[in-house]
Amino acid sequence: MEKSPSNKLFEKNRSKIKQQLKENSMVVLFSSQNMPRNGDQFHPYRENSDFFYFTGIEQENSALILTDKKEYLFIQGQTENNKLWEGEKLTHEKAKKISGIQNVESITVLEKTFASLTSDKPHVLFNIEQPIQKKAINTKDEFFFNEYKNKFPFLSYHTVNGIIKKLRLKKEYEEIELIKQGIDITHKAYNWILQNTHPGINENELEAGLRYHFQLHHSTPAYDPIIASGKNACTLHYIDNNAECKEGDLLLLDIGAETHNYASDISRTIPINGTFSQRQKECYEAVLEVQKKTINAIEPGISLFELNQLAKEWLTEKHIELGLYKRKDLEKEHLTRKYFPHGIGHFMGLDVHDCGNKNTVFQPGMVLTCEPGIYIPEEGIGIRIEDNIFIDDQAVNLSEQIPKDIEAIEKNMDS
Repeated sequence: MEKSPSNKLFEKNRSKIKQQLKENSMVVLFSSQNMPRNGDQFHPYRENSDFFYFTGIEQENSALILTDKKEYLFIQGQTENNKLWEGEKLTHEKAKKISGIQNVESITVLEKTFASLTSDKPHVLFNIEQPIQKKAINTKDEFFFNEYKNKFPFLSYHTVNGIIKKLRLKKEYEEIELIKQGIDITHKAYNWILQNTHPGINENELEAGLRYHFQLHHSTPAYDPIIASGKNACTLHYIDNNAECKEGDLLLLDIGAETHNYASDISRTIPINGTFSQRQKECYEAVLEVQKKTINAIEPGISLFELNQLAKEWLTEKHIELGLYKRKDLEKEHLTRKYFPHGIGHFMGLDVHDCGNKNTVFQPGMVLTCEPGIYIPEEGIGIRIEDNIFIDDQAVNLSEQIPKDIEAIEKNMDS
């Protein structure tokens, strides 16, 4: 059964940040803006992750002001013209129900409210990275920061970005349930791919089936899917997905459904004809063994950097066993990176590459991916196996139900 986030989650998230605020400060956050596509068209709307985290609102031209004791939500008003062309916008009552915020006003009074609050809240925190980088499109937060800094030069401006990143690192139970929901949908799509992959099918036919199953279950891809056959799998972010799947090749799938803005991120590698060759088995088992060891090593107190170092050591041993190079060759060049050019994983949540970096120390409540791989372009082999891991007292594999053992894959493809 599909679950939607409750306003209790957003209330809890606001409570966390309000506890970080001093009496003389306030936070101002903005929704995403519509992104132009071409002509009078726009790309599909995706809410700013931070704004959604605190409000649950998914509508452009929205804003949030938080003080240590009060909260104000501003939304776009409804006009008859907008209603005709775009449909209903959020009413104040609907916005209250979604967010749990009682003070809901029109976006037209945002500046007036901001100005009135600054009399005793001279320290204003915007959701920006400082210094603001020069780029083609600024976020709404950056745009209003620059505008208000000029209009209200007597205020003291700060960034709240670092605080938000720390809060988002540790997930609430309800957030984990939303991530698991995306994983379950990805599992359904993966099962369809297992049963429909065969020599001669095109990668884009498999992507079409994937997107159908995602949309059927009220989700979207958390990122552009990777459906990479043969040597294409050695391009880490291959998204053309338009080549014919050939007899004897492997197919690398890097896919993940997004539900209520929460991501999943799963990688599996399967034989196009339904059976791994001996060489493919050797390479696949090497990656799978390293992944299992790496997941077992995940625990509170170590960092992503330390985990990556362990995985690189284990993969190096597998490279040597597979005959990719000799141990003495390691003195001459960085051969581990040649066959494993990316990191062991990343944090995951409202963004598929979520808050957190390589130096972040694992704590209970965090979610990350574990994705070792081996890429051998000269043999047309690219293998990646990726699962989503919840950190408790030990690692909990949220996606363990998705088949990845050779016997299970071949059995499912034969059914």
